Amino acid sequence: MSREILIHAGIGEIRIAVMEDGRLHTLHSEALLNDSAAKIGDIILGRVTRVMPAMQAAFVAIGTQPDGFLAHRDARGLASDAADISHCVQEGQEILVRVTREAMGKKGPRLCALSPDALPEKPAAARKSAKPPVTLYREPDLIARTLRDHAADASRIVIDGAAGFAAAREFCRAAMPEIEARIALFAEPGALFDTLEEEIDGLCRPRVTLPSGGWIAIEPTEGFTAIDVNSGRFAASASREETSLAVNLEAAMEIGRQMALREIGGLIVADFIQLAEAANHRKILSALKMSMAVHDTVAQISSLPKLGLVAITRAKSRSPLLAQTHEACPACDAGGYRRTVESVALAILRAVERAATLAPGKPVLVRAAPDVAAWLEARGGQIRVGLAGWGLARLSFQPESGFARERFDVGT
Repeated sequence: MSREILIHAGIGEIRIAVMEDGRLHTLHSEALLNDSAAKIGDIILGRVTRVMPAMQAAFVAIGTQPDGFLAHRDARGLASDAADISHCVQEGQEILVRVTREAMGKKGPRLCALSPDALPEKPAAARKSAKPPVTLYREPDLIARTLRDHAADASRIVIDGAAGFAAAREFCRAAMPEIEARIALFAEPGALFDTLEEEIDGLCRPRVTLPSGGWIAIEPTEGFTAIDVNSGRFAASASREETSLAVNLEAAMEIGRQMALREIGGLIVADFIQLAEAANHRKILSALKMSMAVHDTVAQISSLPKLGLVAITRAKSRSPLLAQTHEACPACDAGGYRRTVESVALAILRAVERAATLAPGKPVLVRAAPDVAAWLEARGGQIRVGLAGWGLARLSFQPESGFARERFDVGT
């Protein structure tokens, strides 16, 4: 198996694609224009704002909005014999917490209480003079975390962006000198992900085509994610059982991959094509478990063989990819989606990077919908600093009232 890591170190975000044998295996992104967001692994000195005995939970001010959420089971380390959250924490109390799940929509980050004795040396020293809420330890950025977690087995690491390339080499010299020689700067700035963009966009669409011509449909609901398996016109043989088994096996292998790429968590219910033989249903479960193991997906599986249903429970650590990039469309009563202002703005910044490298030194004008242009202008200082490394002389934003949100124009 050949592993390659592609890193786009852009103006507004870092995007990471881990490729296995030339196929997209893992996809991660991290916004750079919202430094206040709490990330998984951050250690924060917070203050309890509200204790909710009925929920067996507490809310903790950690410097973000909304407050973080601390469940009883994640607070019991402070009082291991406590049967009630109110015996663990009180309102107004200073408390050390670690972020275990990022904020999702209107829900704040999920927290776990820490004992002061568990603090590493530097955060422990910082705590002595700190006043809550304050972050005592922040996880490394996405480039450093990816190199730390995935680079040991990678044959090649390609980075698009001079600043990201320099940061990666600096990290390797300090922590992983043996992999520095594998890091290369991409020769065509802004174009590293060109061959992946269509597939990445497809991760926000419901239908995924299988090699046989069948497909799976992935639909989020309020309480769970539904996955439906369809054979289409595929027929493996005269036997319906063999046809159904072949499609189901393809679907099982793809479901584990899609769960990881789309960052789907919580309850997932997969409706496979019904099979008559119990042994064939066990083959489906085995293939599904293998797929999840390949994509480092930890989940619990239960099934109803006679109905062809498989229930998967997977812990949430981030919002699903669809929720990160899309929102409910206010003009659509049928549950439609439109791209968020931030996701359109980030697409614009990628186009700006390309324009800056194709016409170095020339000013760039961005024409966009008013809400998108306002989002970009509000972060104009940060954006222009980041663009300095891409050879951009001047950048301006022009709101266009006639533009739909997803329409924009980038010109020099």
